[in-house]
Amino acid sequence: MTRSRAARGRVIACVVVLGVLVGGVSPAWALKIMFFNLLRYPGTTAAQRNPHYRTIIADVQPDILVACEVQGSSAATTFRSQVLNVVNPAGWLEDTHVVCGDMDQSLFYRIPSISTAGTGLDRLTVVSTSPRTTPRWKLRPRDYTHPDNTFYVYGAHLKAGSTASDQSTRAAAAALIRTDANTLAAGARILIAGDMNLYTSSEAAYTSFTGSQVNNNGRVNDIRNPNLVVQNWSLNSTFRFFHTQSTRTVAPPGQDDGGILGGMDDRFDFIFVSPGLMTGSGISYITNSYREYGQDGNRFNQAVNNPLPNGDVSNAIADALYFASDHLPVLLEVTTPARAAVGSTTIDFGQVIVDGVATRTLSVSNTAPPPGETLQYTYVSQPPGHFAGPFGPQFRSAGPTPNVDTIEMLTGSVGVKDLSPALIINTNSLETPQFSIDATGTVLAHAVPSTESASQVLSGTVDFGAHPPGGFTNQTAEAHNVGYSSLQALLRVTGAAVSGPDAARFSVLTPVPQDAGMAPASFTIAFDDSGATPGTYMATLTLTTRDQDDLEGWIDLDDLTYSLSATIPLVRGDFNYNGVVDCTDVAPFLAVLLDPGAATPAERLIADMNEDTLNDGRDIQLFVAALVCP
Repeated sequence: MTRSRAARGRVIACVVVLGVLVGGVSPAWALKIMFFNLLRYPGTTAAQRNPHYRTIIADVQPDILVACEVQGSSAATTFRSQVLNVVNPAGWLEDTHVVCGDMDQSLFYRIPSISTAGTGLDRLTVVSTSPRTTPRWKLRPRDYTHPDNTFYVYGAHLKAGSTASDQSTRAAAAALIRTDANTLAAGARILIAGDMNLYTSSEAAYTSFTGSQVNNNGRVNDIRNPNLVVQNWSLNSTFRFFHTQSTRTVAPPGQDDGGILGGMDDRFDFIFVSPGLMTGSGISYITNSYREYGQDGNRFNQAVNNPLPNGDVSNAIADALYFASDHLPVLLEVTTPARAAVGSTTIDFGQVIVDGVATRTLSVSNTAPPPGETLQYTYVSQPPGHFAGPFGPQFRSAGPTPNVDTIEMLTGSVGVKDLSPALIINTNSLETPQFSIDATGTVLAHAVPSTESASQVLSGTVDFGAHPPGGFTNQTAEAHNVGYSSLQALLRVTGAAVSGPDAARFSVLTPVPQDAGMAPASFTIAFDDSGATPGTYMATLTLTTRDQDDLEGWIDLDDLTYSLSATIPLVRGDFNYNGVVDCTDVAPFLAVLLDPGAATPAERLIADMNEDTLNDGRDIQLFVAALVCP
């Protein structure tokens, strides 16, 4: 197809759109940069084109819009009110309006996700390019305050046309923009977006933007030509995926907006990116996000919406692009910087027993909207030997889900640990480069079980004494925690068991568990003498001990044993074991004398008054002498 090169390259309306790809009003994704040619807005066709712009903006959801060929400040107000704020109600502001020449450039930004940055000429500079000046704005993601979390955006619209004079004018403008960009700091994040009207990468204007100079602070990259090989884009199907003009082969019916026809066969629209945006850290270009919006590579010398379907956008979007402008938008995305947050800056480990495992968890989040920069952070103990976080670099992707890190208190020695800070967290976030974590905790010594209070003794005795039945009183067995202090664990007695031949006659009346600290754990022991015959009854009380088992590091400790004894003395002639020989003993005494063989051994022993192992008349006199009767 043939058409006027001058016509194809004539001055056209353009828009640079930068934004966060989000749904609704709140930002949720990466910052999206969109350059768009608005085609002499509003002209006489705004009422017809505004619905199509709204369709495009609603699909892309940009957050910053830099518009060129806006026909005055009133046109900027119209576009904001009738397009942007219709899509995102009350969501947009216009930055300082710049008069650029025959038509202006305006910067709009989404309130939820972008803020202006800098002051004075750093905030807004206008480069005196011809035929239209080139504004440079300084911006930052909203809620980011560090001066390095900023970026610069140039909105350029270079001279149209293919003549040597046109190329020379473009080269002069590009040189001025490069000179201005070189004044920025090394590593500055720079976007140069615009309708460059370039036909080939051999043009001097292109070289001014991308070539190496003595000062390369303002040098930028062409994402579509990273190795800077010669590319001749115009009327060349090899670069059909790059072409952005024209969206039309025939004019939209009933819409006289002056747009160029001829189909897609020129690459006029660019977003150049500085190396500072290619580092992979902070605000950084997302690989493979550069896109000629609506270009599916099947449009060479054809309209964006004919034939359909369009492989890059929906049919509705393809139609909107056709009616809105004769240029396609160009998009790319950049990450938002990592932004760290911790769940707490204080950790209390409470008490733990020496050599026990003492851990707590600490949540570390990357609150940058996804897919923001990955948060990287490390823990440093202050000083070493007390508290520790995970070893080595830790990573957290952007989004609401935090890392849950295990923080440890080292418990090899007894004592109180109270450090401020105990840990330093160093991050790659410029907004929150470091956190100080305070930590407290107490490491206790093990309990020391003993039957004595002064030193550790593991055994003891409980003697109920010698009494006739009914004469025994309860006794006490104690478990001491030797050397107890605020830096020693409580002693916990978890079991109290009686064993041995006469265990059934002894019982522990105090329930377990019982704890011993400054005061011992005391256990009441009872002896049951019901039906007991004279003699000594013996058993063993075992107290099972451990550290207080509600603390990490507790262990089972030594058992304490008590030898239990109780004696019912033998009183000759006392058959009812009441301690005296009385009238009630007469009948059983006589029964043994009359028939010793029928008596039990115990009865024969009691009736043997003279202790000669015989039950006979020689016992009678002694029985009578002992008899106490009223």
